[in-house]
Amino acid sequence: MSDICDALLLELTGAASLEKIRAAVEASFEARGKPLEFYKNRISHRNAVFRGAAQRLAAAREDEALLELWQAVPADLPLSRIFIRSLDHERDSVRLRAHWQEIESRHASAPELDALVSEMKARRPDVWTISDYGEYGSLDAPLVEVMESFYDRDCPDLRTARFADALIAQRGLSGVEAATFRKKLYWGAHTRNYFKFITSLINARKITDDPMSRDQIARIEELHKQRSALVVLPEPGALTRAKEKGRTVLLAHAHAGAAAGWAVFVRKLGMKSLLFSANSETGDKPLMHRLSTRSNGAMNFMKAVKMIKRDQHLVRIFPDGGDGGDRIPVDILGCSLDIGAGAGTLAWHGKAATFFGGARWRSDGKLELYLREGPAVDDGTDRETFEAEFANFYARMLEEIALGAPEDIVGKGGIWMKLARALAEQQECN
Repeated sequence: MSDICDALLLELTGAASLEKIRAAVEASFEARGKPLEFYKNRISHRNAVFRGAAQRLAAAREDEALLELWQAVPADLPLSRIFIRSLDHERDSVRLRAHWQEIESRHASAPELDALVSEMKARRPDVWTISDYGEYGSLDAPLVEVMESFYDRDCPDLRTARFADALIAQRGLSGVEAATFRKKLYWGAHTRNYFKFITSLINARKITDDPMSRDQIARIEELHKQRSALVVLPEPGALTRAKEKGRTVLLAHAHAGAAAGWAVFVRKLGMKSLLFSANSETGDKPLMHRLSTRSNGAMNFMKAVKMIKRDQHLVRIFPDGGDGGDRIPVDILGCSLDIGAGAGTLAWHGKAATFFGGARWRSDGKLELYLREGPAVDDGTDRETFEAEFANFYARMLEEIALGAPEDIVGKGGIWMKLARALAEQQECN
């Protein structure tokens, strides 16, 4: 074991966190089960061991060790993705700015990282000045004008372009139809990014190291009001009836479209709520608890089970996310993919009524939030049977989005790039 670690860790001699890195590399090497000879002159396989070690360090919040590992390994995009995601934990804005500069220097010609870097930047506006955000859209024009300008923009990132290619091929579009579809899909992606940007700036007003002026804050608040005015909340209907019966409610979402306004909808219901997602920082607010699937996911899942067994809650969760524990296979557009099994498991433990919550643009320019009722857990419902039933319901919702209006599809993360790759393979076989 020491031989393989010595061979893999030559670049890290003198690192302050060497022992922690060594332990993570050893665990990664053991998990892969390959002999030392397998790694000789195979840089890609050696980097795979490093990536496994990086995932372990990120999960353990060993941020300094992860930083040293990332700095020592030659530019490896998958490992950089792990490191970039870990920066959500960094609260020192000066250090975070330095990390971003190093990332952009190392991967200056890597469009594969553009979407991830853009997403992380949008979530941490405290790291940047207002002028750094020109890529998202103007803060000086009315919201509808900014949104209209997105029709003239190119694709926001390589990932969205590849997804558009896959869906255009799947639908058999060409010529003007294909160009129109692509333009609308890109518009949806830009609008979603801009909405996220506005939310991030609103949340960062009081924590930024480079304080915004009163005029800038006023403009951001006005844009936020204009965005809120576009949102049409759904009629709660069956969800309210489930609440009145004392049932826990599980509201599943997908990483799709410009899904603004759900927090307002939940607050109006007046239920205790639990948001369970990769990007949540574990913590409490009045009537709302946040749990992360990325950090201490298994422990947080058990905490969620205890909470919904003890009290009625509205649970919001994103089963199409890449983080979390067990997975369950589903069929979407003829492709076999997997989603998180945790939503169905939580619903079963809480004897919950389930719903899907999505968003779609209307012809009048309003963003309409909608609810679809899913299966409910009754006394005596078998767990495996219910989990399969819920997974099938959720897969149908994802398929409906994928076959729907292009401006309602694209989101950050989720299942979409897996679907794009699967569709491309499907088309090659045909």
